Amino acid sequence: SPISRCFFSFFVAFNFQTCSSCAPLPFLGAMANDTLADGEITVSEGNTSSGSPPEPSKPLCVSCGPSTALEEEAMLALKEAAPSVTSISISEMLPRTSDLLFMNLTTLEGQTYCIELCQKGYRIASARQDCMNGDFRQLDLHIRYFESIYQLLDTLSPSHRDKFASSLAEKLSNLPKDNE
Repeated sequence: SPISRCFFSFFVAFNFQTCSSCAPLPFLGAMANDTLADGEITVSEGNTSSGSPPEPSKPLCVSCGPSTALEEEAMLALKEAAPSVTSISISEMLPRTSDLLFMNLTTLEGQTYCIELCQKGYRIASARQDCMNGDFRQLDLHIRYFESIYQLLDTLSPSHRDKFASSLAEKLSNLPKDNE
C-alpha cells in the first residue's frame, strides 16, 4: 500500500533496498536468499580489475534486478572502469535507492574513494570507502559532479589516463591501414 511504501522508504538507508517498480524489501541475510529467483541480477563486492563483468553476490533489487536508468548506469560503469582501476564495486553498506547509490573505488595508485551516483552524475563522496562524509578541507573535490565515470577517473587517476591513452593507441594501430 502507499502508506507502507512511504513508511518503509523512511528506513531505506538502514535496512532496505528498493527499485522503481517494487516496494522496498528487506535484506536480512538468509531470509533474503530464500526469496531470490534463479538468474537474479547481482553485483560484486570486491575486485573486478580483470575487466570481466562483476561476480554475483548481492542483487540490486530482490524482486527484479536493475530496472532504473541509474542502476543500469552503475552496472555499465563497473564494467567500463574495471580495466582502469584496482577495484570497483557497489557499496554493500551505504543506502541504495532507485535515485541514489554509492560505489567503492580504488585507483591504480592505491587511493580509495566512495563515489555517489545520482541523477546529477558521479560525485566523490569521500576519500574512504563505504563513507558518505567528505573532507571539508577539500570541499571543491566533494561538490563537483562528473558526467561519466571516465571524467571522474581522469580527475582522480593519472595512471588511468596513461592506461586509457595506451589502450586507445594500441587499438588505433591495430585498425586496417588504408593503402591509398
